[in-house]
Formats: sequence, structure tokens, C-alpha cells
Amino acid sequence: PTIALSREGDTLASNEQGKNVQVWNLDGDAVPSSLALIPVKRPVQTLAVSADGRWVAGAAGNLIYVWDLKKPESHDVPVELAEHPEFVTHLAFSVGGEWLVSADLKGTVRTWLITAAGPELAARQVDERPPKVLALAVSGEHVAVGTAESVGVRGGVSVWRLGEEKGVGDE
Repeated sequence: PTIALSREGDTLASNEQGKNVQVWNLDGDAVPSSLALIPVKRPVQTLAVSADGRWVAGAAGNLIYVWDLKKPESHDVPVELAEHPEFVTHLAFSVGGEWLVSADLKGTVRTWLITAAGPELAARQVDERPPKVLALAVSGEHVAVGTAESVGVRGGVSVWRLGEEKGVGDE
């Protein structure tokens, strides 16, 4: 199963064998109560929940689904983000929930600005990083991407401010 917990610890999303995404509210004693059962068109392999529990994102192959839990109509018709050329391996929301960051098998990293209307692809894109992305971390202001070493290419860490073009550690 795939699971994701909001930063505030009160919303949990889970997915077993790629079927429906189940979203749970957790009370102060971590007792779950069902919030939503979201059908998915394709098997979901990774999930992320925004800090406030409003947004849930799930990756299915190279496609990202984003659901707004405050809008029940989005459960059946999620926003679909289809900008990745390869299988999406990592999803993370920024601390404040204003950004969604995604990374795929080829090393492509995308940043999405989350607005009341939904996610929009931001200008900052790190394309074609040859090593595999091993880790993705997003704070309120920064993205950090750790990559593996591969034949003839050093792994490393790149860090940049959300919404900016050039990052620290970028070549």
C-alpha cells in the first residue's frame, strides 16, 4: 500500500494495489474516520497530502492527479497534470501547501504553484538530470533534490528557492 500523511497529522491518504484512494480524518487520538473514497482511472504508485489536508496528489505512471478535498466534485474529475516524460516517483507539497513538486525516473523535476483554481506549472523546471532522483524535500521556501551516481555522472544535491529560475548547486 501507498500512504501519505499531512504535515499537521490530521489527514491520511492511502491506496492499496492501485485502486481507490481512501482519505481519512484523524482525531487527536489518531482514530481515523473516512473523509473520501476517490476512484482512480489508473493505478496510483505514490501519494502526497498538503499540510492543511486540502489537497491530495497521486501519481499514476507519468500522470499526476490532484484532488481538492474542499470540492467534492473534484473527486470524480481531478486535475490531471501530464508534463512528465517518465514514470513519476516522488511527490511532495511545500510546508504551506502553496507548491507541489514532482520528480520522475529520468530526473525531471517539476514545480506546480497551487492556487484556489488548482495547480499551475511554474517556470522552474529541472529537466533531464541523468542520475535517478533518490530524495525530494520541500520546505516553505526551498526544494532539495538528491540524485544517485550513475555511469560517468556524479550524484549530488541541488537546492533552489520555489518560484526562482536558478538554484544553488545547479550547473
